[in-house]
Amino acid sequence: MLRLEFLFTLAQALDDALVKAPPMGYNSWNHFGCTLNQEELSKTAASLKDLGFLELGYRYFVLDDCWMAKTRGVTLEADSNAFPSGIKDFGQKLHEMNFLFGIYTCRGVSTCEGRPSSRDHEEADAKAFAEWEVDFVKNDACWDPDCGPEQPTVPGSGICDIEGRRKAVLRYQRMKDAMNRTGRPMVHSLAGWQPWFAVVGSQLAHMWRVGADVKDWDGVYEATRIMEQLREYHGAQGWNDPDMLLGSSRGATLKLTPLQSRAQFSLWALMPAPLMLGANVLELSPYDALTYSNLEAIEINQDPLVTPAEVVYHNCPPYPRFVMGQRADGAPEFELHTNGVQDPGVVCGAHTAPNCPACCQGHGEGWCHGECEWLGERGNGNPDDDQNCVLSEKAKKKPAAENNPNPWQRKEP
Repeated sequence: MLRLEFLFTLAQALDDALVKAPPMGYNSWNHFGCTLNQEELSKTAASLKDLGFLELGYRYFVLDDCWMAKTRGVTLEADSNAFPSGIKDFGQKLHEMNFLFGIYTCRGVSTCEGRPSSRDHEEADAKAFAEWEVDFVKNDACWDPDCGPEQPTVPGSGICDIEGRRKAVLRYQRMKDAMNRTGRPMVHSLAGWQPWFAVVGSQLAHMWRVGADVKDWDGVYEATRIMEQLREYHGAQGWNDPDMLLGSSRGATLKLTPLQSRAQFSLWALMPAPLMLGANVLELSPYDALTYSNLEAIEINQDPLVTPAEVVYHNCPPYPRFVMGQRADGAPEFELHTNGVQDPGVVCGAHTAPNCPACCQGHGEGWCHGECEWLGERGNGNPDDDQNCVLSEKAKKKPAAENNPNPWQRKEP
């Protein structure tokens, strides 16, 4: 009976009309990281409004990790050093400026930065968020023992097989249900980092991350290759999320070159993806301001027709194809295919291939990197023989790519 109830619940998409277009706003992480400061954040909100971004549609002002104290009470509580007037007061000031207030939590045993999470406290925290008049909840995935990195004190952790995926879905379902019971409309934004969240995303949230954090131009490329395969799961009932926008202005923890930041914005506009600014707004360059205020690009992104752009031609390296579905118990199914055959392949360094010899075919040792290594003197003596490129001992110990608990990426970090 419990399983039948879970199935019935999952069958319902979040058709609450809360995000008919991709959400637009600002997230604190790329600029502030874990050093949140109420005064500087208030200045950032004021700058966004003064620069005209609020009027353009950048409505959500989202606090990322580290807004909370290092220990929790009945509910999560604000770090009093970062928010001396309290988190509700900060949210009220954002509302007075006509922003919508966003906050952060996590499904794991702690947040990514080791702060308390909402795991097993979903009901209490959802009620607190509603009481604080929160409008947007980012729900991260760090330190989940069922579907996350290895934890020495938790036997069996360090893998995310199909059972782990089912449990991750249940965790997010618990927060979604708790938020719904409050009666307050709140955007639920999942940061699960995996392409397979596209299959179940609209049953759990309004937007869902589908890959690793975008930290550089390689990350922009990888996120784009992922998004091109997920068009069928994208629309007015929820949005695949390739991650935040990286600006080029100085002072941010993460940034791109000016040309790269404009190219990223153009791609995100066409996908159409959520447009969450991650630049240092307090020192926003005229170039970045012009990029993010491009009205024609924003109108394409927010078009009610919701038609994702389609790749008609590219000359990029091969990328694994995703074959995805959902089991009767709600668990997302996920396979990687190469040339139409299930084969997760290997990461060669800057590209992928079905196996290590194929990494360097026709190129020799110089293309044998990533999960592969060159046998060298231990090989067959022929420096041009691709068979000298073999799977490294470290790679042999890794879980299959489909079951890797770390944020999805095929290129080695």
